[in-house]
Amino acid sequence: MYLNDKIGGWGYKKFQTNEHKYIYDTYTNRVANVDENVYDLVDFIVRNKHSNNNKKVINIDTKEVIQHYQNDENMFRQLPFQEIKFSKTNLLKKWERNRLILNVTDDCNLRCKYCVFGDAFPRNYRPFSNTMMSFRTAKRSVDDFLKHSSGKVVISFYGGEPLLRYEFIKDIIGSVRSEYDECDRVDFCVTTNGSILTFDMLRYFLDNGIMLFISIDGPEYIHDKHRKYTNGEGTHKNIIKSLQAAKDYDTDRYRQLISFQATVNPDLMPVNEVLDYFASNSLFMSNLVKFNDMEIPENGFKFVTGSETFSESHYWSDVLRFASQNERTSITPKIRILLDYYIPHILFLYNRLSRKSDSNNEIPLNGCCVPGHSRLFVSSAGEYYLCEKIGEYSESIGNSQSGLDYAKALEIITRYQNISIDKCRNCWAMHLCGLCYTSLCDGSSKSFSVVDREEACTIERKKIKVDLVRLMELMEANPNFIQEYSEN
Repeated sequence: MYLNDKIGGWGYKKFQTNEHKYIYDTYTNRVANVDENVYDLVDFIVRNKHSNNNKKVINIDTKEVIQHYQNDENMFRQLPFQEIKFSKTNLLKKWERNRLILNVTDDCNLRCKYCVFGDAFPRNYRPFSNTMMSFRTAKRSVDDFLKHSSGKVVISFYGGEPLLRYEFIKDIIGSVRSEYDECDRVDFCVTTNGSILTFDMLRYFLDNGIMLFISIDGPEYIHDKHRKYTNGEGTHKNIIKSLQAAKDYDTDRYRQLISFQATVNPDLMPVNEVLDYFASNSLFMSNLVKFNDMEIPENGFKFVTGSETFSESHYWSDVLRFASQNERTSITPKIRILLDYYIPHILFLYNRLSRKSDSNNEIPLNGCCVPGHSRLFVSSAGEYYLCEKIGEYSESIGNSQSGLDYAKALEIITRYQNISIDKCRNCWAMHLCGLCYTSLCDGSSKSFSVVDREEACTIERKKIKVDLVRLMELMEANPNFIQEYSEN
């Protein structure tokens, strides 16, 4: 794959696969499949159309094609697009909530080397502490959440390590199920390191339909290198022992309710061994397994959404081979993991490209959610925050006692718009951007940072260019694959 990133100040981006050459046009939000002459000469013609020094001999047919794109289809415009503005969301009219995340404790029994709350992580997240959420705070938060939601919703338990509050979690679940007639619309989820899971705990979660999201990084020698107890001992054996007991107890619910996430980096571990471990081990083969990329800059650990540490590996070719099969065979555990890793980013791009360029010159607010709508994070002290990715790293948008502060939530949206709009008007990827509030948060002052935005934009544009190539490679392999994936 080849990416051209030399164009600046123009609303288009050239890229190519092994089979075809393409130009993504910003103003029309479309990808054009072009011939080699158009691809090679578009920069010269577009940039020099008003120049008297244009001495280059150009095929007249090629020039006419490019001028057709410019004049008849309104493509290849120069940035910035001053008329562009962020679209308004109609979700503000209802402001219903979908997911409540209760940070039941700031304490943890592990000291993982790459943990965002540890010393190695460069940002100013909260440190570990013995702070615990009270039942009163949790109950108020749940009452407020259910009052402002309808349909299927999720209540998640987070930490620290939430299973340090196992009995507390049971009390909250029991309270919801005993006090609310509509409790069937509430699903419960626990995000855990799995190290203190016992068979009794797992039996309770399986019997009661509670989802578990467990962190495990692969084989024992890889997992235990970074995921350790506070005394420095590894955690892998205890997790595997509990998982085996749970699978033996109820195989079907084990498969349906338990998912796994692994943090991977080729500089830290052989990713092929991690992938093979999950794809061949009966404890994981039938379950959802998600890989999170991580890179390590000089000043510590840092997570990067859509990082190419894993993406640049040869595994993408496995996805293309699977997509190109004329007769769809059953998905192997390995392919399922790879699809869950690669395709969501590409599907996001596919959906953004499916949006027609708005006649009102509106673009999405990057990848931002409506604060409190898709998720609402509640700290152990009862303060409301945007989500668990930011947590107390950002400004509070309310609390369990007074509820969601709509004025503060709107203020956050407005400030994000004000600090972003000029940059977005000058960016070829304005329709495709997936950045959100996390890209601007400055932990030292809990305010938005222009410096952080610059770095995040550079990473995001790089990711989008890679995903554009991959999207078109998938479309070449099987034009229906993305649609089939999104429907399953």
